[in-house]
Amino acid sequence: MKEINNSIQNIRERILQAKEELNYSYSGLEKSTGISSSSLQRYLTGETEKFPIEAIISLCNALGINAAVLLGWKKNEWDDTPADEEITLSGHTYVHVRYPDTKEVIDRFNQLTPENRVRFDAYLEGLLAGQEKPDA
Repeated sequence: MKEINNSIQNIRERILQAKEELNYSYSGLEKSTGISSSSLQRYLTGETEKFPIEAIISLCNALGINAAVLLGWKKNEWDDTPADEEITLSGHTYVHVRYPDTKEVIDRFNQLTPENRVRFDAYLEGLLAGQEKPDA
């Protein structure tokens, strides 16, 4: 089982930094992660010392943060460790998948003309409509 090698405070600070950079509200993160905004606020402000690994990984995925790097399992994104590494924690197996950097996607979107933004939105809606719904 992998251990968290970065302090919880460092993890909180990095997640809060990404949240602010991307202008996410707690309710926006709730929609992206499925974690209540009140729980997110307690985790990120340090109001509770409990910060479940599942919540950290969900937040990393929502904010485009490389969870393996943030947790100290990899030195950087170019580490030799396989990107789709399986991690087992508390009897649950997670696969860390490298997603495109969220900030980069937003920056590129902001460079689009208004007409292409409309086309992009329509394309994204089509992708979302065609994707399988996760099991509840």
